[in-house]
Amino acid sequence: MKKISRIPKTIFIAGYYGYDIIGDDSILESILYQLRNSLPLVDFIVTSANPAGTTAAYGVNAVGFEDMAAIIEGMRKSDLVLVGGGAVFNEYFPVRTEGFLTQHADFNVFCASVPLLARALQKPCFLYAVGVEPLYSNEAKQMVRAAFELTTSAFVRDPGSLEVLRTIGVKRDDIKVTVDPAVRLPVQIGRNWKTAYPDAFSMDKPFVGVSLRHWTERRTHLDFVENDWEGKVATALDQFCEKTSADVLFVPFQNSPQYGVYSDDIPVFYRVQSRMKHADQAHIPHRRMNSSEIAACIAGSSAFICTRFHSVILAVSAATPCLAISYSLKVKSAMDMAGMGSFTTDMTAVESEWLTTHLMELYENQERYKKALIEVSEAWKEKEHENTLEAMRLLDTPSLIPVLTPFEQELSKQLLKQITTANRVDRQNDIMKKQLKAFNFLLHDLVDEKEASTSVEETLERLLETDRSNGEWHFLAGTSYLRNGRNLDLAERHFDEAFKNGFDPFAVYFNRGLVRFKRENVEGARADLEQARSVDSSRKEVQEQLAAVNQLELDRWIMQAKAANNAGSLGEAYALLSRCLSKKPNHAEAHFLMGLWKQDDIEKMDDVLTHFDTALKNQYDEFEVRYRRGVYLHKVGDRKKALIDLQKAAELKPEHEGVQKALAALTS
Repeated sequence: MKKISRIPKTIFIAGYYGYDIIGDDSILESILYQLRNSLPLVDFIVTSANPAGTTAAYGVNAVGFEDMAAIIEGMRKSDLVLVGGGAVFNEYFPVRTEGFLTQHADFNVFCASVPLLARALQKPCFLYAVGVEPLYSNEAKQMVRAAFELTTSAFVRDPGSLEVLRTIGVKRDDIKVTVDPAVRLPVQIGRNWKTAYPDAFSMDKPFVGVSLRHWTERRTHLDFVENDWEGKVATALDQFCEKTSADVLFVPFQNSPQYGVYSDDIPVFYRVQSRMKHADQAHIPHRRMNSSEIAACIAGSSAFICTRFHSVILAVSAATPCLAISYSLKVKSAMDMAGMGSFTTDMTAVESEWLTTHLMELYENQERYKKALIEVSEAWKEKEHENTLEAMRLLDTPSLIPVLTPFEQELSKQLLKQITTANRVDRQNDIMKKQLKAFNFLLHDLVDEKEASTSVEETLERLLETDRSNGEWHFLAGTSYLRNGRNLDLAERHFDEAFKNGFDPFAVYFNRGLVRFKRENVEGARADLEQARSVDSSRKEVQEQLAAVNQLELDRWIMQAKAANNAGSLGEAYALLSRCLSKKPNHAEAHFLMGLWKQDDIEKMDDVLTHFDTALKNQYDEFEVRYRRGVYLHKVGDRKKALIDLQKAAELKPEHEGVQKALAALTS
């Protein structure tokens, strides 16, 4: 590759980094790899929610994306400003324009401000293969439109993003459609990623990967509801396991419970696994996986079920046959670009039969689809290289540096002065007066002054040695331990101290509830979350997390009941199922298991049939209910009803040997 620049340069990258999201981490890793390969003398300054962690992981200078003074100083030192990939222009949350150009900006608002700041600093700005999601409010449309008009150059990662820009009135005609940078993520194929999974998983067996996420449409406007598509996925995976010898690997793209149910894939995996009959063939990782491990796992899959956008990108990059459950325009757009549009279903329209049929098609014809995807992958990687070339062009073309009129120069000077002065004065006043309202910014400063190996937690622990009664410092320490998952016991103790020392009760109850949920302390988590709800009943995230706690409790009772039954302790198994039904009277699996395990007691015939009927009414696997109830009806002498059930079961699974034997016995 030709090295265009021989002069040391600095590039500022604004992106959604530091949140342990595999998609965004893949973007950053790929951008840095491509640019370092092309520009060996380049330095990078990167925005991050966890500056110390980002510095340590990628060898860059990182600044907190809410620290506007540090951001402006970083841009001032740079030769090029990038808004570095991902769906950075969206309206998943309502846009709060009052945060524009302040240290309290939402991330989507912050990204919209970057081109304006770059222009004020007379730095070329490049929107680097960004994604644009549907925008609803006039405020959001206006900010995004201004960002694209002010930037020096703009590439988007898919045709859907360009279409959104056209609908909101972006007129410039030099916006190019390329590909998401993660498609060129450097991957070292190996088996290290296997250590993330339980020992029961064998690399010698074929496996399919599954990426799922929790989602409800326009999520800030809806209450938490259990997604019924999850049960359909579980049914489809069971059917796939029955038809093949393959295992199922759940592959998480985000495991950050501190940010709410939408940022943690693991509970979704457990919910789906708990509804599978072949749960022993479905494996969930027991530790965090980095982007390279995720990519290697996808590359080793015989086929892959995608939900998150970057699971599609990494599957295509590895030429792994894939289907997608689309929760967003970007997922469908990526699958269409890959020529896999017919293997895409909307999350609101998921059906088990469709999933099974399409997954089997990919699995049985792997080589044909892999061959087609190799061509797509190579074309995508070549197209993505245009992003790198454009960044290099902007670095080496002085004429592209924005030229301001004298009036614009004076306006920019005053704007930058007001922003940086406001941030610094606010922070100094808080320090001098020992007010803690803006302490996060002081903390970021202290961390940035230390070596990369010094963690946020170590900084806070040192501060707490000087003042053990500081509730906010305890809260920040607990939040940091929770976020990183390093020491949940210590996180809970810090939240206890934060509460004792008068810190915001809602924040403490909610976050301590997250810690206890993570530690599977169901009663403790529920108690804290109910306390949080009593403090502020309007917060939807509390209801969402309470629903997750209740589901965890039900799942555990079902698993314990199965274990008790397998051990011959039927009384204990019945007690656990009864507890489950007292909590959720229409729990389909509990009713099914009650019916199944009571079959030997002829005197309980009415109970058995009632349980089977209720399980079927509440959409438990129809085949299982029909088959088991049909066998039972034959046993108790009701041949007519038994025949109806067994014939229906045979229609659902004509190849099932047990059904055929039961029918033969009934009709002989």
